[in-house]
Amino acid sequence: MLSIRLLYRNLRSPEVRILGLATLMAVALVSAIAIFTDRLQQAMETESHAFIAADRLIRSNKPINEQWYVQADAAGLKTAQTISFASMVFNGDHSHLASVKAVSTNYPLIGKLETRLIPFGDDPVKFDTTGPNPGEVWVESRLFPLLKLSVGQSIEVGERLLVVSRVLVSEPDRNQGFMNFGARVLMHVDDLASTGVIQEGSRATFSLLLAGSKPSIDQYLKDLSPALSVHERVVDVASAQKRIARSLETARSFLMLASVFGVLLAGIAIAIAAQRFCSRHIDQVALLKSLGAVSGQIRKLYLAQLAWLALLASVFGLILGLVVQSLIAQSIAQLVTVSLPAPSLFPAMLGVLAGFLCLFFFALPPLWPLPQVAPIKVLRREMVIATTPKLAQLGIGLVSLFLLLWVYSGAFVLSSSVMAIWTAVAVIAVLLARAGIWLLGRYAVNLGSQWRLAIASLKRRGGESSLQVVVFGTALMLLATLLLVRSSLIEEWRLQLPAEAPNHFVVNLGPQEIASFEQLLAAKQLQHKGLYPLVRGRITQVNGEDARARKAIASQDDKTQEDNAEPEGPEALSRELNLSWSAELPAENIIEAGQWWVQDKPGVFISVEQEMAKSMNLALGDTLTFSIGGLTLDAEVQSIRSLRWDSLQPNFYVLFQPGALAQFAPMYMTSLHVPSDQGRFVANLLTQHPTVLVIEMEKIFEQVRQVITQVSGAVELVFWLVLVAALLVLVAAISASMDSRIQELGLLRAMGVTRTLLRQRLFVEFCCLGLLSGLIAALGAESMLWALQTLVFKIQWVPHPWIWLLTPGFSGLLIGAIGFWACRHLVNLPPATVLRMAAS
Repeated sequence: MLSIRLLYRNLRSPEVRILGLATLMAVALVSAIAIFTDRLQQAMETESHAFIAADRLIRSNKPINEQWYVQADAAGLKTAQTISFASMVFNGDHSHLASVKAVSTNYPLIGKLETRLIPFGDDPVKFDTTGPNPGEVWVESRLFPLLKLSVGQSIEVGERLLVVSRVLVSEPDRNQGFMNFGARVLMHVDDLASTGVIQEGSRATFSLLLAGSKPSIDQYLKDLSPALSVHERVVDVASAQKRIARSLETARSFLMLASVFGVLLAGIAIAIAAQRFCSRHIDQVALLKSLGAVSGQIRKLYLAQLAWLALLASVFGLILGLVVQSLIAQSIAQLVTVSLPAPSLFPAMLGVLAGFLCLFFFALPPLWPLPQVAPIKVLRREMVIATTPKLAQLGIGLVSLFLLLWVYSGAFVLSSSVMAIWTAVAVIAVLLARAGIWLLGRYAVNLGSQWRLAIASLKRRGGESSLQVVVFGTALMLLATLLLVRSSLIEEWRLQLPAEAPNHFVVNLGPQEIASFEQLLAAKQLQHKGLYPLVRGRITQVNGEDARARKAIASQDDKTQEDNAEPEGPEALSRELNLSWSAELPAENIIEAGQWWVQDKPGVFISVEQEMAKSMNLALGDTLTFSIGGLTLDAEVQSIRSLRWDSLQPNFYVLFQPGALAQFAPMYMTSLHVPSDQGRFVANLLTQHPTVLVIEMEKIFEQVRQVITQVSGAVELVFWLVLVAALLVLVAAISASMDSRIQELGLLRAMGVTRTLLRQRLFVEFCCLGLLSGLIAALGAESMLWALQTLVFKIQWVPHPWIWLLTPGFSGLLIGAIGFWACRHLVNLPPATVLRMAAS
C-alpha cells in the first residue's frame, strides 16, 4: 500500500491534481457523449419506427403476395396491410379528389392515430391504436368544407357509402410526397372490394407492414429477397424523417467532435503535468534507490500510483459523465416520445478506458526513464538525468492520440483532419512564436520597465516560451473551432427553417384559377413564392430502349443509390413524374455536368437530377422518350443537376427548357407562408378552388424547430465542458513553468524590484504570450473549421474576419489574468523564502 500512501501525499502537489482533473475530464466527456449517443440511438431506432407505423415494410405498386403474410406469421412477426390511392369522393353534388388509404384492423403496428370529433376544432384529441371499423371512414378537417360534410354523414367512395365517424388529425406514416397530399380518407381494407375502385392496372401503393424482433425481420427479409422484384422496395426507418435524422446525426457528430477535442486537451494537460511531476520526483527516486530500491520496484511503484490515480479519476469522471449525459438527455427529451433506455455498460467502460489510456499514453513517456536516476543525485544536484528524447515523446504522443481519437470516434476523416491541422499549426506556431518574441524585443522595450522585464523573461526562456505559445494556441484553437462549428451548425439549422418559411404548398392550380387565387391572397395580405407549371408524364424509353429494363439493370449495379435520393427515392421513376420548365436555374440547384439552356439550338432539351441519372445510367446527349397525356415527346439530356430535396422549395427530377411543353395543358403549384392566426385560410381556399390540393407543413416544421432548439441546448452544454478542459491546459502550462519563475522572482526581489512592478511584469508577460497564442489560434481555427465543415459536416465554409481581432484580444486578457492569478502568491513571498524554494 506504499503506492497509495505516496499518491495521497502527492495529491497536494498541483501537477498531480492536474493529472487527476485532466483524466477526470477525459472520462467525463467520453462517457457522457458515448452513453448519451448510445441511448439516443436505441431510442431513435424505437421511436422512428412510428414514422412508418412498423419496424419495416415492403412497398409495391402491385398487390402483395398473400403467401408473404403466411411466411411472416410463421416467422412470428406481426403484420398489417395498407393500400393507398387517389379517388374521387362524393357527398351529394359535392366531390373532391382525395388521398384514400385502406388499412387492416391491426394498423398501425407502431405509433398511434390522432382523431377528434369536430373539424378545425379544439376538442380533446383521441389517440387510437387501430383504424376505423368496417363501414366507417375517418377524414381530415379540410374535406368537410369541400364536401359540405359533417360528422355522422356518409360519403361515397366508388360504389360504397361509408359513414364519417371521426375527424382524422394525423397518422404516423403519412407520406410527404408532393402529389400525395389530397385530403386523407382512412377506411377499412375489408370495405375496399365493395367500392370497386381498385381494378386491374389501377395506380395504387400496396404495403406490407412488419413488426417484431430485428433478427426475425432480417431473417424473414433475407429468405424473401429472391422473390422481390423491381416493383417491391423494403423501407426502414433510415428513409423516414430524413430532416430530423440528419439534424440529430449532425448534432451527434458535433458532440463526438467536442469529446474528441476534450480528449485532446486532456492529453495535452496530462503530458505537461507529467513533465513537471517527473522533474519534481527526481530527488525522491534518488532517495529510494539509495535506500536499496531497484529500478523495477520504483517503476512498479509509479505505475501503481498512476493506476490508482486513473481509477480514482475514472470513478468521479464516470459519475460526472452520467450527470452530464442525463442533462443532455433532458434537454432533448421532447424529441422522442419514448423514454431513453437505461445507460448500458459498454459506453461507460469506453469512458473509463479513455481515461486510463490518456493518463498512461501521455504520462508514461516522461516517467519511464525516471527509475534510472542514480542515488548520487541526492548529493550532486548538477547531474544530468537521462530522459526520453523530446522528439520521441512527441512522436509517441501524436501516434497515441491519433489512435485514441480514431478508435473512440470511429471517424478516420475527423481524426485525420484534427491531427493534421493541429500538427501543421504546432509547427507554424513555433516559428511565429519565435518571430513574435523577436518583434516584441525590438519594438516594445521602450514601453516601460515592466515591458522590458517581461520581454527579457520571454527571450531568456525562448524554448519554453515557444512551447507555451504552442500549448496556449492549441487549446484556444480547439476552443475557437468548437465555438465556430457550434455557431455555424446552429445558424445552418435555423437558416434551413426561417420563421417565414413557406408552410403551405398549393398544388393542382389551373391557369384559369390563378387570377382569383392571387385576389384571395391579396385579400388575406398573403404572398406566394412563385408559380411553377406542372405536367404529368412517364419516361418510356432511353435511347430507344425500354426505360424500366434500363432502370432494373442500373439498380442491380448500385444498390445504395436509393439512400441518397428524394424521400420517395427512385421508385418514383416507376410512376408518372412531375415535369416542369424554367428559364432560370432554380435556387439550391447546381449544374454538375453539361450546361444550362443553349439558345437557338434545335431540338427539345432537358436537365435531369443526378440521382435519377445515376439510377438510370444516363449521360449527356442521351435521348429520353416521355409519354404525356397519350402523346410522346423526345428530349435530349443537356445537363445534370444536384439539388436539395429538403430545401422547402419545389424540386423536380426533370426540367424542360421553356416552351418545350407548350402544347400540353399545365397545372401550377406554389408555396406560401400562412400565419397561425389565419387558420381558416385553407378552408376558404378549398371552398373557392375545390380541385386544388393544399399541403400543410406546419406540423413538420414545428418538429424540426423543436429539434433545432433542443439539440442546440445539448451542444452548448458540451461546449462548456470542453471550455473547462481548455482552462485545465492553460493552468497546467503555467504550472509547468513555475519552478523557473520562482528563481527569477527571487532574484528580482533580492535586487529590490517592487511587488507592483513584478505584478505588472507578470501580467504583461502572460498577455504577450496570450496575444501570440491568439493569433495562432485564429489561424488554426479557420483552417480546422474549413476542413471540418467541408469534409465532415458538409456545410459551406465562409471566412470569419472577426476571429482575427477578437481571438488575440480575448486570449491576451484571459491568459494574462490566469497567469497573474497562478503566480500572484510568489510576488508576496519574502525574497529569502523564494530563494530557498528555488534552491530546494
